[in-house]
Amino acid sequence: MINAQLTLDTSTVLAYVAGSTGLGELLGEVAEEKAAVAVPAICLIEAGVQLDEAAWPMLDVLTGHPSVVVVGLDADEWKAHASAAALFGGPGSGAAALLVARGQAWYVATRTPDAYSDGVDTVVIEDF
Repeated sequence: MINAQLTLDTSTVLAYVAGSTGLGELLGEVAEEKAAVAVPAICLIEAGVQLDEAAWPMLDVLTGHPSVVVVGLDADEWKAHASAAALFGGPGSGAAALLVARGQAWYVATRTPDAYSDGVDTVVIEDF
């Protein structure tokens, strides 16, 4: 089980690849506090599908960040992930919301806060 200050969703994984300064600053703050940032593996997959293969090395840079913990999908949890994906508009946002709902992350860092309900605290990345 992880305990992360925040989790990224697919929109912020894409923002990282695009060079978001706001997200970079946020990751720096988390690193200074020696805390963790969760990145659901499904968000990396969704981002990879949307990116040119030439941009994929930036996903490796993200996953190599010392504060980042990549969170895999446990096969036994597929029903919870399917339900969360339906509720929050996709597998990536569903996986991020589940981490917050389960107390494994405090916030979802996102560029699409409207995807989340009142029960999911978000930090909005707006520097694009």
